[in-house]
Parts: sequence; structure tokens; C-alpha cells
Amino acid sequence: MTVLYLMTREDEVIVPAMKTLSADSEYMLYRRGDDLTVLGEGKLGLFYGCLTGYRDIGGRRSNGDGAISFILKFKNGISLTISSTNTEIFQFYVDRVYESIAYRSDAYAVNCPVSLLGLY
Repeated sequence: MTVLYLMTREDEVIVPAMKTLSADSEYMLYRRGDDLTVLGEGKLGLFYGCLTGYRDIGGRRSNGDGAISFILKFKNGISLTISSTNTEIFQFYVDRVYESIAYRSDAYAVNCPVSLLGLY
């Protein structure tokens, strides 16, 4: 008899990071690769609700062409790197700095309209 165990692990970065964010979390927006130019700032607002519906990257589907990446930085040491087309944000991951150590989550899929952040 063969017994197969499927090991799954909880992402130790995404879960605590998402618990610290809310619709009222304030961010500064940068284009990935250009951390010097602030493209915008604001509160997560309705985007937070969409973001909490994240799912395994295997379920990723994007609507549109020409993906571009942005970074949302928060004062608490958390940043979200998001990938978007001109119509939707379809993927993100979290970077978190805690006690001078950088941590990165797995990548997750979402389908959130870019209009929730006003990117284009």
C-alpha cells in the first residue's frame, strides 16, 4: 500500500501583511524600476476589497495586452508589486521588511479593475 502525503504551507508573508492593510491604508505609487518618481498616492479604498479575493497564481488570467508593473509602498514596511494591463491588475506579490530583514510572498492572482487605483 502506498500513501501519498500532500504538503501544503501557508504563505508566511501574505497572511500577516494582508491583516495590516485596510481600505484606509495610505500608499505611494511607483513604477517598478523607478523608486524615485512618485506617480501618485492615496488610500487603497475599494481596491483593498478586490485584493482580498486573491487566489493561487495557477488561476491567473489577464484581460488585455502589454503588462506593466507598479509598486505600492506603505509606511509600515510593506509594499505590493502589482502587474497590470491597461484594464486590470491581474497579479501581485508582497514584500515586507521586518527588523531589517526582507521577506517576499508567493505571487497571487487577482482580477481588479485598474480604475480602482486610477493607474491609466
